[in-house]
Amino acid sequence: MATMRTRRPSLRALAGVAVLTAWAGTLTWLGIRTTGQTEATTLSNEASLRLSPTAGWFAVYSGDEQIGSAGVTLDTLSPGYRIRETVTLELSGEGAFHRATRLTETRLGATLALQDVRSRYSFGARQVEWTIKPGADSATVGYGAGATAVSARFKPPTPAVTLGAMPYRLALTGGLSQGRSRQMLLYGGWPPAARSGLIKVGRDSVVVFADSSQTDSATSRFVEAHRDSVRATEVLIDSPLGPYRLWVDARGGVAGLDWPLGVHWVRSDFDLAVQQFRRDARNRPEAIASALGKLAPLASPGHAADTASGVRQFRVERRDGRAVSGVMLVYFNGGRQRMQGGVLHISSIASPGPRSAGNDRSYDPLAEEGAPEIQALAKQILGGDTGGEALLRLVSAIPKLATVDTAVSAADDALGTLTAHRGRPDGLARLYVAIARAGRVQARYVVGVAPRGDTLFTHAWAEVWDAANNSWFAVDPVFGRPVAGAGLIRIGYAGSSHPDDLRPILAQAKFTPLDSTEAP
Repeated sequence: MATMRTRRPSLRALAGVAVLTAWAGTLTWLGIRTTGQTEATTLSNEASLRLSPTAGWFAVYSGDEQIGSAGVTLDTLSPGYRIRETVTLELSGEGAFHRATRLTETRLGATLALQDVRSRYSFGARQVEWTIKPGADSATVGYGAGATAVSARFKPPTPAVTLGAMPYRLALTGGLSQGRSRQMLLYGGWPPAARSGLIKVGRDSVVVFADSSQTDSATSRFVEAHRDSVRATEVLIDSPLGPYRLWVDARGGVAGLDWPLGVHWVRSDFDLAVQQFRRDARNRPEAIASALGKLAPLASPGHAADTASGVRQFRVERRDGRAVSGVMLVYFNGGRQRMQGGVLHISSIASPGPRSAGNDRSYDPLAEEGAPEIQALAKQILGGDTGGEALLRLVSAIPKLATVDTAVSAADDALGTLTAHRGRPDGLARLYVAIARAGRVQARYVVGVAPRGDTLFTHAWAEVWDAANNSWFAVDPVFGRPVAGAGLIRIGYAGSSHPDDLRPILAQAKFTPLDSTEAP
């Protein structure tokens, strides 16, 4: 009969088992703890570990021509963070330069929750300021431009995220995984509005840039001294002011930016991006002016309203010959617009299509639908009717309530336009939207252009939800047209139609009209 022999484990083996058991228990505890964390807790923990003061500088290009510079800095506060974004463009005209500068400062809490935003824009006599201050269940937006001063409260359905803070939120919550997408309520535009935007994560790449410079003794110019690189992820954003893409590093820092039909940011050293450019720009006014394209307001005296009807097609290209990303062009779909290949089709009568849901609205604080004066007009003009006849009365009433004034000091908001009986096209379009919403009609403010020759004429109009046909249709209250001309191309759902505000987005845009024989 065989004898069973047993072996007692050594003390070393017992210690190893204990270590492995403790390690497994720790991982399990961490997994349970992480699974139970809210996004706010995750953001707070990750931000404290991964965010530190940083600064990035960029040369801003239109095609191959540098037309300005930009900078993004992150500072740590106690507690929280501050993001400062500076964009400076050298706009030239009549042989002279006029510097346009926009400084936006965003303060965030420890969980990256928005505390407030303050932005200032300066271009010659035009001075614009706006602020955002979130509250418990609403947000207060202040806006000042010339003699216009607006303070409005509005209630977006969920807390909105500023475009400056969005990359940090993605990086710190694992949102930069390739192929991932999410909807997020975003603030965008100058002045800002909130709108649900689709964010899609694309490919990874390595961004190489100059991180230092030195002075060339022979020419006294700043030249590149050293290069660095960073791994960054492409992020496509359907923002309130149109689509664009970022390259974001693992900590949320911006490594590059590109508007599909406008400017692009190239990361560089401060002396190269800012100092040397300012020295060189004085000798290149014509080249810079040519790189910025020709934009003018459609509503200026002598420019008639667009009256094209039926269906129009435009080939969408860049003036510099660079290919336009088809993925980005898809974001111009919706309402009466449909992108097919590189051709944009615009119908006077909208048909259902991508992004045609009735809840796809923007929350614009300058369309003050809750003001008593706006509410009274809605009752007087619409009388509780939301049908087509009532909307015809409304679009006909707008030119009688206010006239178009393209002056810098003219009102941009609905209430200011109504009070002064005059306003910019933006103000008249927002007045229509405010009265419609006060009468329980879904409407939204939009901005875009009417291409004519080599000039893009900027404009603001409105879109109204047609529940019967499950689509948005366009109206032009600025010119009292119940159906906006099919020659108007919508770019975004927020901000300003002023040419200088749309120039960075459209500096390289080329819309070529096609007749039926050329259309695909």
